[in-house]
Parts: sequence; C-alpha cells; structure tokens
Amino acid sequence: MLLRNLADLYYSFGEYGFEKAFRYYMEMMRYNPEFASQKEQAAVFEQIGHAGYVLGRYEEGTEYLRKAAELYGQMGDAEHELRSVMRLGLLCQVRGVSESMDQAVGHFRRAEAICKREGWE
Repeated sequence: MLLRNLADLYYSFGEYGFEKAFRYYMEMMRYNPEFASQKEQAAVFEQIGHAGYVLGRYEEGTEYLRKAAELYGQMGDAEHELRSVMRLGLLCQVRGVSESMDQAVGHFRRAEAICKREGWE
C-alpha cells in the first residue's frame, strides 16, 4: 500500500514526478500485484503505461496501456478505454518506426470505433 501511495503521489506531480512514480509502480507490481478491484487495477495499469510513455519506456508503456484498455473495455468503461487506446496510438506514433506507425493507425481506428459505438462522433 505504501508503494502505491508513493507512486500515486509522484504521478500527481506530472512530468516532474513520472520517473519516481514509474519506479514505485514497478516495485509495487513486483512485490504486491494484487488489487481490490478490476477498476483499481485498470487505473494503475493506465498510470504505469502513461508514465512509461512520457519517460520513453515504450515497451513497458505499451504493455500496461494495452492491459488497461482491455480491462476498461471488459468493464464497459468506454471513456477510460478510449483514453488508453489514444495513448497507445500516440506512443506508437512517437516511436516513429514503420511497424509502430502501422500500429498507431490501428489504435486510432479502434479509438474511432469506440467513439462511434458510444455515439461520440
């Protein structure tokens, strides 16, 4: 619980705290990867993925944003699913290699599908 609280605190600092937040989240996942709810798990995964993206830790960022998007989709939380999918698209776009650009397009198409599904056109 302490690692989660520290990670959340540093995450709330934005770009000034992402490095420490990422480190504490990863320690938390190593020592106690249990969550009280699926919603809590998805939120932590999204924050790990977002911090990883900002820090250039693209492999970890991708892994955790994918997990977050999947969990949000299973829960029917379209708003958070959309945000995670958009971040996945941006992460792939930033990488700039052709395979990543193709993946970015796929994520943005998925985001478009979520918007249409929800009537957010």
